[in-house]
Parts: sequence; structure tokens; C-alpha cells
Amino acid sequence: TSTTSTTPSLLEKSQAEEIRKKLEILLQHKSYRPAKELALNTIKSDDTFDPAYYTLGMIEFQMKKYDFAIIALERALLFSPKNLKYLYQLGQAQLENGSSKDALSTFQKGLNYALENTTNEIDHREFEVAIASVERKNKNYQTATKQISTILAKDGTYTKALIEYLQIVHEKGDDVEEELKVFLRIIIADQNNQKVGKIFAESLKKRTTIDTLYTLIPPKTTASAYSFFSNFARDISLINEAIELSEVACKNSEYENSGIVLGLAHLYELPVQFEKIILLVSIFIKKNISKKLGDLEYSKILPILEHLLVPESSLSFNELPNAPYLTIPSEGFQQPKENRKDRLESFVLDSIALFETALKVMFIQGRLNECSRLLKLLAPCLLGYELHLTHIRNENAYFGDIEKLIPLIPTKSVEGEVHKLYVIGDSHSLSLAWQRIKYKGVEHVLVPILVTGCKIWHLRPESTFYTKYNFETAVKRIPKKSTVLFLFGEIDCREGILRAIEKCYYPSIEDAMQKNVSVYSSLLQEMIDTYQFNIYVHPVPPVLNETRPIVTQFNLLLKVHFLLKKNVKYLDFSHELVSDGKLKKEYELDGTHLHPCYLSILEQYLAQ
Repeated sequence: TSTTSTTPSLLEKSQAEEIRKKLEILLQHKSYRPAKELALNTIKSDDTFDPAYYTLGMIEFQMKKYDFAIIALERALLFSPKNLKYLYQLGQAQLENGSSKDALSTFQKGLNYALENTTNEIDHREFEVAIASVERKNKNYQTATKQISTILAKDGTYTKALIEYLQIVHEKGDDVEEELKVFLRIIIADQNNQKVGKIFAESLKKRTTIDTLYTLIPPKTTASAYSFFSNFARDISLINEAIELSEVACKNSEYENSGIVLGLAHLYELPVQFEKIILLVSIFIKKNISKKLGDLEYSKILPILEHLLVPESSLSFNELPNAPYLTIPSEGFQQPKENRKDRLESFVLDSIALFETALKVMFIQGRLNECSRLLKLLAPCLLGYELHLTHIRNENAYFGDIEKLIPLIPTKSVEGEVHKLYVIGDSHSLSLAWQRIKYKGVEHVLVPILVTGCKIWHLRPESTFYTKYNFETAVKRIPKKSTVLFLFGEIDCREGILRAIEKCYYPSIEDAMQKNVSVYSSLLQEMIDTYQFNIYVHPVPPVLNETRPIVTQFNLLLKVHFLLKKNVKYLDFSHELVSDGKLKKEYELDGTHLHPCYLSILEQYLAQ
């Protein structure tokens, strides 16, 4: 077949086949580092083993190092000149490298070989589509359209041809209706196609796209589709468009679908429209007034929310209070010895997540007594359910965190003038929320500015991820010239840096960390220039056993970097939280976050 090398391998046949399969699996799982190591080690034993060169070519292609990809793929073809997979990938690398003439020649050669042999693993139509893509890249839209039309005339469902046609229509930009029709044809067959979703999202920047969408797909009959579409807009930070589509979905499902309503609630978090979340959950409850969660009637939650919407003071829910404190004590709830066996249906799970999201925004907005009331209603109903194993695990993690933090909140008001120190960060910022601390000899209230799920990496200039939009909106809540504690980096250490290494984006963990530190440093300088903040950097909390070595190394790099910065002060106290390589018992909270009692250490280092 087309995958057989024409050069005899120096490896044993069974050994060669085993290595080929391993390389294939590693590429499929995007485990590029071990794939690269295996390929290079194999070449040392047999420098004619073409799958190893193909693997290296694929990795370089993913790294956008197209020159190196071309060299590796040409080497693979030297030992297997008619391998269609190699030819196809070489053509793609040449095209991305700006060599459209070479790409056209390579794709044509591949097409000829494919037509000669009908038992190939690559369909000859892939080369025909690739040839059309060269014409599109050269803006020869008429030629490209003609070639794609010929393919689709034989099979109108061929997805790769439809995607190429979608790109042609999108780039031409003169037929929104046709573009949407093609998008819908593809997405119905392949809902997880990110490439197609991104093209659709880019198109949503034009108002005519949304208006045409309403005409093509009546919202009344397909409300859930609009909730689905909103995700594409969200992922490239078209938040206003995402909210509009999601609101249409909610309205046309009459606010009865908990999953659709939950999606809109999370979208409202991004522009910090917290009052709208409370109003939305209230509407949802009214539409589902007879529903129950165990013994809890949804209607029992309504008075808490309505009190927030019509507050006794003139303070609206979107405004932050001065120095909130707890007057309604929070109860502790004992987990049962055995987990509950009954499964909760999707509607109930999404309802729970919706109520937990309401609790989260109530907490970060300092409505602490209302949090205590809602916890008293919700917590007993959730005991015994393994919600961390369901699709609402993130919402439930916040619920569990807040449940433990509420009893630790101050119970007395601040006497005299209220001074504030702002804490902006991921979920770890909640451990400090609404606590009091002595700073420069004066008691300050720690005001949380939460940016859910935000990595440092999301905040680089070229990022379009929605957490960056959330950060940029949230930071505007902080008055200029404020003292601000930045608390980011735990998610980078837990997953981002390791994934970057696995995918060969950096030669070492330290290189990946240094890049993150550089992004962080640039961001903080921008904050100083724009808002004149007095900035402190909180170390990444060394809570998780699995990531503590990486966290320790990252904190050391932060320390060294900010030693040279006069206008940013790094608080070097992470070593105070650990003993014998483990987090000290007194600083444990929920297995993920720090107990607020570490405030005494924070206070000490702020004073230095």
C-alpha cells in the first residue's frame, strides 16, 4: 500500500511495526515530547525509518516551524516516495510556508499517485480539496470555487470539501446567507469542529450575520441551537454577541431549560453583570416554581434572591459594599458515611449549578448573610452526592469552597473609616475575601475581584480567550491608585506549563515558566501605567501535592524576576506554608485552597 517504505528497515519487522504504532498513538494524543524522543532515538538505530521523520515533520508543523517540517517530511519521502500521507503533509507545510507553487506541485503528485491506487488510506479527494486551498490562498476564488463545486457535485456531504468551500465564501465576504447555510450543513454532522466554529465566530462580528441567522433558523423552534452557537462567539471573546444569542435561547425556551439558563448565567459573569445573574435565576425559579431538589422546593430560594434585587440600602447588587460582615451564623453539615446511589438527571444538575453560581456571585459581592441563608437551604440537599464526578464539578467546587469560608468571615463591623486592599485572581483569591488585615498600621478590608479559571497565559497581548475579557472588565472595578494584590499562576502550574512541555512548545519547564513570568511582568507594568496601582504579587499557593515541585520552582522565578522591579513587590512567603515538603495542616481548607488563617503571614510580609 501507499504507506509501505521502499527502503528496507534495519529494524526487525515486529520492532519497526511496534515503534510505528507507538509514534502514531503519541501523535494522536498530542504527546509530542515523548513522540519526538522516540523518533530521534529510532533514527539513531535506523536512519532510513521514514515514520520517524514523518513524526518529526508533524511536530515541527504543529509548532509552526514549517522550514524544519519540510526538511523532515522530504526526508521521509526519500525512503517512501509514494506515501500519500507524507505528500499531503509536505504540501500543507509548503503552503503554510508561503511556497504555494511547491505545494501545488506536491498535491498534484499526491493526487496522481492516489488515482493510480484505490486502496490508499488517503482519499484522492483530499488532494483535490488541497489544490483548491492553494488557489484560495492565492485569492483565486473563482478557480477554487469551481474545483470545490466539482467535488461536491459528486458528493454534497463530503465534509472536507464543504469546509474549504466555507472558507472561500467567508474570505470573499459577500454572501452571508450562503456562508451560514454551509456552516449549518457542516456543524450538524460535526458539532465539535473547532475550525468551522472559529470561522462562524469570526463571521458573527458582522451584524448582518446574526440577523440572517434569525431568518434561517427561527429561534422559537431551535432555542438550544442558539445556546450552542453562543459558545463559538464566547471562545473568541465576542461576549456581547454570545450574550445576545444565549438570551434568545433562554427567551425562546421560556427560561425552563436549566442548561441553557446556566450557560447565560456564566456569560453574564464575563462582563461582571452580576445583578443580571440573580435576576435570571429568579426568573428560572418562577418558571419552574413546582420543582424540588430533594425536599427543597425551588420556590424557597426565591425570597433570598428577591431581597438582593430590592435591597434595603441604596446599594445595587452590582456595587461592592464597604466592609461586609456576617450576622447570620453558618452551620456545618456532616457528610454521610456512604455516598448516595440515586443519580440526578441533567435538569437537576444544571439547576444545582445555577444556584451554586448565584451563591458564588453573592459571596464575591459581599452579600454574606444571604450566602449563609442559601447555604442552609442547599447544603443539606447536596450531602452524599458525588457532584465532583459530574459535568457541574466546577460550580460545585466553588460551592464547597464558599461553604467552608463563610463560617470564617468576620462577624463585627469595621469601626471608623473603611480602607480597602483589592485581591484580584483565580479561585484562590476567595480565601482572602472580606477578611481584615493590618496594612501600614491601618485595618484594611480585603476585597475580592474574581477572574474565574484565568491563567497568566490567557493574559498575553495576542490572546482572545474569554478569561482575558473577564479580567479586563473586572480590573476596571478597582479604583485607580489602589493597592492591589495579584494572585494568579496556580492553573498555569497545574496544567498549562506541563501541557506546553508535552506539546514541545518549549525545550524545558524553566523556559515555559520564564515565558509565563515575562507575560505576568508585562501585564503588571501595563496595570501600573494604566491604573497607577500599587502592586503586590502573591506567591502561587503550594496546596496540591502533585504540583508543589513546579509551584516551588515557579515561585522562585517570580522572586528572582521581581527583585529587579522597583514598582512591583513580590511577597516571598510560600516556604512558610510548608513543612517537610507538605502543606502545613493549619493551612488546609478543602484540599485545593488555603485556609484564611495564613492571613497573619501575609500581613507580616506586607509590612516588610
